[in-house]
Amino acid sequence: MTFGAQEAGEAGDFIRSRIGDRAPVAAIVLGSGVVGDEDGDTTARTSDLPTATERTTTADRKQRRRRTYTIKANDTLSGIAAQTGTTVERLQELNPDLDAQALVAGQKIKLRE
Repeated sequence: MTFGAQEAGEAGDFIRSRIGDRAPVAAIVLGSGVVGDEDGDTTARTSDLPTATERTTTADRKQRRRRTYTIKANDTLSGIAAQTGTTVERLQELNPDLDAQALVAGQKIKLRE
């Protein structure tokens, strides 16, 4: 569902009359184009929200699929391992020539085979 400027203004006025100071939040929702569902139901339910265990972005999935990591300034092997969901030992197995005490920014290391 898409609102034109007039409809959005009228909707904003209606929302402000109902919820007062919380109107900016409602305006953001209205501006997002996400109003109601495919059946025309505009009632928000908690069942519509993702659960705590659901992934809400693709960043985690992309991170799991990454094969390499580019070292940044001040990175440590343990920090990289924690950030990428692996262990220091696994990183050392995959990168036998890697000196954990001499990481260089820009250096690429393997995260998986």
